[in-house]
Amino acid sequence: MLIYRYMKKVPKVLIVDDDKDLIEITTLKLKKYNFQVSSTQDPDAVLDILKKEDPDVILLDVKMPTTSGFDVAHQIEEHADKNHGKVIFFTSLGDENPDVMENNRRFSRECGAVDYLKKNIDLDKLANIIEEIAEKRDNA
Repeated sequence: MLIYRYMKKVPKVLIVDDDKDLIEITTLKLKKYNFQVSSTQDPDAVLDILKKEDPDVILLDVKMPTTSGFDVAHQIEEHADKNHGKVIFFTSLGDENPDVMENNRRFSRECGAVDYLKKNIDLDKLANIIEEIAEKRDNA
């Protein structure tokens, strides 16, 4: 497990989800690993947040009431700085069948995301994925 001590800087994560409880739980868990975490329940605020903050990873819910995560990812690709944080779709949607998950990952990459993760993912695995993405960005 990497757990940030091997990195040059602490990973910064932005959580975008309409579920306040999920944001609170995920924030607490990620802070346990000393990640810097910010969040919003408003998908329309993401571009403004990206201008003020520079998250390494954006955990982006797919299904939200006002704007879908796919639309937000497209807006990020279109309008954000080219070295913006990497989007991971973080959702409860989708079957956990490996073939279905691979199709979801492929579609996610086509939408500008680097991965598609279910919200019930193990915390250690999520932390490692975030660290690997943040480290790649840091070394780019």
